[in-house]
Amino acid sequence: MKVIWVATMWLSLCCAAAGTDEPLEPEQAFQLSVRAINRTTLEARWRIADGCYLYRDKIRFSADGTGIRLGAPRFPLAEVHQDPFFGTAAIYRGEATVVLPLSSTESIRSVGLRVQFQGCDGKRGICYPVATRYMAIDMTESASSSGASP
Repeated sequence: MKVIWVATMWLSLCCAAAGTDEPLEPEQAFQLSVRAINRTTLEARWRIADGCYLYRDKIRFSADGTGIRLGAPRFPLAEVHQDPFFGTAAIYRGEATVVLPLSSTESIRSVGLRVQFQGCDGKRGICYPVATRYMAIDMTESASSSGASP
């Protein structure tokens, strides 16, 4: 009887542990927010879940809006990582903030920003597919505005 109880408890613990080992949804693993620092600069920030990492070379930006052009993104220093999927790669863990300069022939009131990125969950040995988020940023509110994906 005692052996059956111990076996049942062990099995319950194993099953409970397996249930918590499910991969995070991409939105949870890589939480993206975008805000206007001023009328000509955006800041894209990822909060990266523990055990996950974001590939620097898989981050892409494009802007929608009349006459709006993005300058070269200013990336933070990245960690060099030997990746099982892509070989030697530059990655971010924890948090990554990219500054995006904007230019326009007109005063910039709003920007539609399309962001593509990809990352992996190193704990579980999985890579997420490339994600695309579209953010609408009100540039008139500058430092207090924040974009949200629909």
